Amino acid sequence: MRVICEFMAYAEPSLLKIVNAIFAGEVAEDIDALTDAMHVVAREARTIEGRLSKEQWIVGANYSATDMVIFPWIQVLRRALDKSAAAELGTRFLPMERNYPALARWITGSRRFRGTSGRIRLTGGKASRRVGPGGRGSRRATRKTVARRLPSPQALRWAASVTER
Repeated sequence: MRVICEFMAYAEPSLLKIVNAIFAGEVAEDIDALTDAMHVVAREARTIEGRLSKEQWIVGANYSATDMVIFPWIQVLRRALDKSAAAELGTRFLPMERNYPALARWITGSRRFRGTSGRIRLTGGKASRRVGPGGRGSRRATRKTVARRLPSPQALRWAASVTER
């Protein structure tokens, strides 16, 4: 819960500023503020990198709500920084494999939890994929994965409540 709250308090406002400016095509108008926001995001990425250099997941040995909350934000940031308008901003973050190797490894590991259905439920403190008959998830569920969207405030509150239990 603490890590989710810290991420939401420190990184999320800067991430929103960066991502919104890049996708709106307004990078050039506010490059100084975006550079400052990128410094904040890089500082939080270093914090996460430090955690991931010691453990497989952000808060321990098991996939948790913290991973579920942070993963989509990192993915959307990577997609935004891949845009040509964000080339200057992206130099602090990309290529992730060189600048943040443990974070890159974590992203690869987190992708496997999207699996065939993309829906994740917590069972006994561990994450497991909900799959349909024969080990296959439905096509509809695949399209609606949480990992492909930014988390809503309701999803963040749910994730925080799950980690408290």
